[in-house]
Amino acid sequence: MESLEKSGGHFKARFKVTMIRSLSQYLLSSHITLLIRSILNTNRDIKPLATYRDPETWYQCDRCTACCKWPGDVRVEDDEVARIAEFLGVDEDDFIQKFTRLRMNRNGLSLIERENHECIMLENDLCKIQDVKPFQCKGFPNRWNFPDWQKVCKAKPVPMVEAMELGLVDEGDLSANHPLRGRDLK
Repeated sequence: MESLEKSGGHFKARFKVTMIRSLSQYLLSSHITLLIRSILNTNRDIKPLATYRDPETWYQCDRCTACCKWPGDVRVEDDEVARIAEFLGVDEDDFIQKFTRLRMNRNGLSLIERENHECIMLENDLCKIQDVKPFQCKGFPNRWNFPDWQKVCKAKPVPMVEAMELGLVDEGDLSANHPLRGRDLK
């Protein structure tokens, strides 16, 4: 009987260790899966990352639309809804119903993206709300970007001093808001 209890105790201990390992692997796997989904699905919702930005260089948007085709949230802040709706000639409720969805973090609205990840506002490689596009869009690639963005984006690098002299930085990190395109620079 004593040997049975010892072996039963050993079995219980091994069972607990096995269960803890399995649970740990499951939780780690779930955490990694969530992290990967977060990276793939919310890249437009990331905060500025200094590691991707060279403070000595300004990148002037060329409107190549690479950032408009990247998957993830395109935040539309409350104060932007009315301006965009008016520009499109629709009332705010219609704009919200037709062109937005809840952000992945459930903390506000995002523009809808098509199945191929293009922004709903992209038509024939032009932004149909260019003049009133969300602040997030105006800030790419200087205010926010993603790893290896330079492999897909055609924004032209300009030394920061020259960019300031040209008036490109007057509006802060809003390179896509300036009428001068990267291709117009020497």
